[in-house]
Amino acid sequence: MKQKKDSFQQKIFQEIEKNIGYNNMITVPQIILKFCGDLESSVFLSQLIYWCDKGKSPDGFIFKSAKELYEETGLSEYKIKKCANKFISMGVIEAKKAMANGSNTWHYKLKRGTFLDMLIKFLKKEPKIIKKPTLNFSDSITEPTAEPKTELIYKGTINKINCPIAYQVYEKNYQLNDELSEALSQEQKKYLNECFEQFWSLYPLKVAKKYAKICFEKIDLSNGTFEKILSSIPEQKKTGCLKDPKYTPNPSTWLNQGRWDDEPPVKKDPFANLDIVN
Repeated sequence: MKQKKDSFQQKIFQEIEKNIGYNNMITVPQIILKFCGDLESSVFLSQLIYWCDKGKSPDGFIFKSAKELYEETGLSEYKIKKCANKFISMGVIEAKKAMANGSNTWHYKLKRGTFLDMLIKFLKKEPKIIKKPTLNFSDSITEPTAEPKTELIYKGTINKINCPIAYQVYEKNYQLNDELSEALSQEQKKYLNECFEQFWSLYPLKVAKKYAKICFEKIDLSNGTFEKILSSIPEQKKTGCLKDPKYTPNPSTWLNQGRWDDEPPVKKDPFANLDIVN
């Protein structure tokens, strides 16, 4: 009996373990990556999920030093703080500083009930894919001219906002019914409204709110874009286009032009053009 060869992936893992003595894995489900919107925060959250029921503290907090988290995740202290702040603002975790092993260390607590509720709501928006079985080559009477295709049937509310790729596949192959042809589900409208209100509360110029909301709803908020929108406003109030009320653009203009991607202005040296007198 032939022995199955190791895959190249297995060979890589074996080589790592042979050279450094361990081969620890970080498991990040694909749906967690979609939920978080970026790889770094999904790695951080996955580790908290792993450790949340392994701590000894009765209040549910676990403590990890920046060095330990770096060794586990590869994330720097700055990135860990950024990820933690993101989930704190979402209401998914709590964080506090307390003494541990003789030093002041960050303690984290995953709010399991809140996170589970949010994840379930997110999962309900994801399309369910059912694979319809097709004939194998050997089962077919005539010789196939191409490889048999697996037909994908998407159940639930599919639209351009929450699942653009699935929407394109569905729109191409099936006639959309009334439910699927709606631009947004009620849940999505509520979510987008909450996101817009957060933006509106931060933006300094409160004009043409109705039109600003229309512009906001056209933006793809995935992949960390929403977080970038929110974080850029306070920074631009200090040094950017939102600093001077006289020149602050309307919120709709700011959104349409993608001004959250503006680079901070370069500080000019006041002495750069002065002649040096000996």
